[in-house]
Amino acid sequence: ASCGWLIQQACPSLEERLRLSVKLGMAIGISELGLGDSDDIYPGLYTQATLDELESLASMSNEGIGISAAASTDIDLSTRIDVEAASQGRQVLGGLADGHRDLLERQLHILLKALLNSTSKA
Repeated sequence: ASCGWLIQQACPSLEERLRLSVKLGMAIGISELGLGDSDDIYPGLYTQATLDELESLASMSNEGIGISAAASTDIDLSTRIDVEAASQGRQVLGGLADGHRDLLERQLHILLKALLNSTSKA
């Protein structure tokens, strides 16, 4: 969720420097499955349902960053980020808890500094 927020906040500043417009559909989900090993095909098969759900949420997320039902109940997410209702019963990323906002604002400043310096050299 934090990475999604950082990307969402960084895009407008980057878009000002690029010749292209940046439009993103993003969604946050959760899966309890591990990676498995190279001989095990099941984690990949079971993860596909989560990926399909995220693709569907992301394609409809012009109102913000979509959040899956499973992710919206995750205690780590819900203690740092508000989950807001959106159209069609969807849920989207809302406001950040103050301490988490401060941390992400600092990270955003570092990220933008690095990205904007690299785009000015290109």
